[in-house]
Amino acid sequence: MKKICIYLTIFIFISISHFVIAQETYKNPITATSVVSKMPDFRSTKCTFTQNKYMKTSKINLNSKGNFEFIKDEGVIFETTYPVQSTTQYTATHNKNINGIIKAITSNNYTYLDKNFNLYYQKPTDKLWILALTPKNIKQGAGELISILIAGETQNNIGTIKKMEINTKISKTTISFSNCR
Repeated sequence: MKKICIYLTIFIFISISHFVIAQETYKNPITATSVVSKMPDFRSTKCTFTQNKYMKTSKINLNSKGNFEFIKDEGVIFETTYPVQSTTQYTATHNKNINGIIKAITSNNYTYLDKNFNLYYQKPTDKLWILALTPKNIKQGAGELISILIAGETQNNIGTIKKMEINTKISKTTISFSNCR
């Protein structure tokens, strides 16, 4: 029982710390010109992912997991293996809006992002970084994007995205990446 309490306390502390760090990021606006020098380089990679989509109106959590592949200069592919098998591509020919954001970040082309988003940046440790985006022109509607938060780490100037949070008017999606190679 004592171990369970210790683990629960650590989990709560980490969750609160992540929330505080994420909120602090929005207090640090940055220009596209400045963020280019702060972000690491990205290379093609494969990872596993877990995703939680919280539907705000119905208070339902939807969980999934699977494999993730980032192909530099092309985009990303999510192969969901649980609860249902499916493949979603965010490449030049599929889902162009999301692909535009991904390609802009991974190729250090922040002009596109600066035109469409307010940018925020924080570096809580030597290895960790957080980039947040909020749309400049908010579109009305149920799927309205509120923010995107991307947290990652850098080793030898190579970046790896560890977590993404996509917050819309009706949902909050959190995607965690692990076992990257």
